[in-house]
Amino acid sequence: MQSQTALLLLIIPFPVLVSASPESTQLALALKQLDGVTTSLERTRSSASTDPQVDGKRSY
Repeated sequence: MQSQTALLLLIIPFPVLVSASPESTQLALALKQLDGVTTSLERTRSSASTDPQVDGKRSY
């Protein structure tokens, strides 16, 4: 019970920080996705530069 009271006393003075938490979580997830896309793009570029091509077209 004391830990709950202490937690409430810490949270109540900072309602802006508490309400911003979902937005910061969404931002963190979006940044993580963007990092994944960037990594994928770098791999694709690297793969495209090392793949053999015939007349500018891929050979399958």
